[in-house]
Amino acid sequence: MDNISLIRMEDGTLEDIKSVLVMFTEQVVFSDQNKESFTFDNLEKDNVLQRLWTIVFKHLKDKNSESIYELCLKTLRILSRDKVNLEKCINDQRIEDLLEHAALKGTNAEKVDKFKEHAIIVEALKCLCNMTFNSAKVQTICSTNGTLEGIIRRLRLHPDANIPHLIKYFDMKLLFLITAYKAEVRTQLKEQLHALTYLMEALDFILKEGGGYSHDNHLQYFPALDENAVELSCEILKVLFNLTVRVLPLGTEDDFEPSDRLITILRELLLSSTPPHVQDKLCSNIINLLTNMPANSYEMLMPQEEDEYNSEAIDVMINFLENRLSSSEGASYENLSPVLQVLTEGSRTHKFLRKHIRMRVLPPLRDVMKKPEEGNKIRNRLCRLLTGTNTHLRDAVAEFLFVLCKENVGRMIKYTGFGNAAGMFASRGLLNEAAMNPDYSSDSENSETEEYKEYKDQINPVIGCFDPAKPSPMQSMTEEQKEYEAMKLVNAIDKLHKGGVIQACKIGEDGKPQPVEHILQLQEELQKQQLK
Repeated sequence: MDNISLIRMEDGTLEDIKSVLVMFTEQVVFSDQNKESFTFDNLEKDNVLQRLWTIVFKHLKDKNSESIYELCLKTLRILSRDKVNLEKCINDQRIEDLLEHAALKGTNAEKVDKFKEHAIIVEALKCLCNMTFNSAKVQTICSTNGTLEGIIRRLRLHPDANIPHLIKYFDMKLLFLITAYKAEVRTQLKEQLHALTYLMEALDFILKEGGGYSHDNHLQYFPALDENAVELSCEILKVLFNLTVRVLPLGTEDDFEPSDRLITILRELLLSSTPPHVQDKLCSNIINLLTNMPANSYEMLMPQEEDEYNSEAIDVMINFLENRLSSSEGASYENLSPVLQVLTEGSRTHKFLRKHIRMRVLPPLRDVMKKPEEGNKIRNRLCRLLTGTNTHLRDAVAEFLFVLCKENVGRMIKYTGFGNAAGMFASRGLLNEAAMNPDYSSDSENSETEEYKEYKDQINPVIGCFDPAKPSPMQSMTEEQKEYEAMKLVNAIDKLHKGGVIQACKIGEDGKPQPVEHILQLQEELQKQQLK
């Protein structure tokens, strides 16, 4: 785009304008080479950028230019990637013009099914999404100019109107962006616009279109959702997350109480049949939303049917956890924290949830010959994370396993080994309890397998597996040789201690490690322990 092209657009016919814009949007320099570029500094010369914006919006307001509306909007979509220059090119009136083309003004939102050219609406929504993402100015404008009301009006029509998928999708994406950046609009959406109700109805409609239905809150069969349905569901779930997230400490604002219907919808979505490549995304968004729900509502995920609990939805989440653990990209705090939080709080709050999750994650021990961290089962993968470098992930995993063990130190040692759990014990002041109570609780005795009972006395609690007796390396030494080797060890440890390589500690009265000034204090501590 140069000054000559601008003059041609300013003075030429619609065909001239179309020709220039086609070149701009489709030429290699502006499509292939610049598709990852988000600035257009080369358009700053001769004020080309500002003039281009002006020309495009001039034609968007001209009904005689209807044939190039879509092309004008595609041009704006490209230009709206530019965070540097966007705010000086946009104003309230231009946003109003885009809302008009997006059919979000006045009653247009209720007549979208009568529009012959839906591509124009979609392109306008894409522009609004880009601008909202890149500009704080646009975020503020769209939070107060009726954009929210327009989206909710159209959202109400989802069950009745034949609205194309892409319009629904970008409506929800725009709503998500506004609620993400402008937290103050969330109350208005919930209380004045009743957005939670309409968002749940939209999800309910997606499920019914997929073939699922409910009767007296009991699911009869589960829907099959195609990729479009999953994409739209994910955007709606993201909006619901923004509207239900707790931004203030518990007790300082009205706590969100989810309806039974919302939890039932989330359960139906978890159990829906979806294309494999989008299943993880859907499950992730459902679990993210569940982190905003109070744990006492999780029982709806595992409804009681006759004398048994239906655990299918919980199994989906456990499978999701297992898949993330086995993925090289998935085993991170960001990817694991939400599902760990939901499973942890569900286990802490509901006995039947905890029992089912424990049987999947910490089943009765049979293979006692391998260390807890060796292998590819869920328990093995989680135990490996207990000694990882990511402290947040390590703590989340430790909390999950500890709750499954009913916060019993002995049982935790049994399933993870003391060495893997020592960090958690130290941070919680449980080291004294661990040292004083090496035997497992009677509750865990009841679930012992025959394999475990056979080798129980030979299981090393530190490494958490069978450890055959080994001959003592000091067996043939004299007392003088033993004392000499012991002093060598003390001196070596003392040297590392004084050099700052290690910090020797003893266990304090609070069960937490306390630094010692000299290595010989460890001997004094050992004598005290032997006297107890």
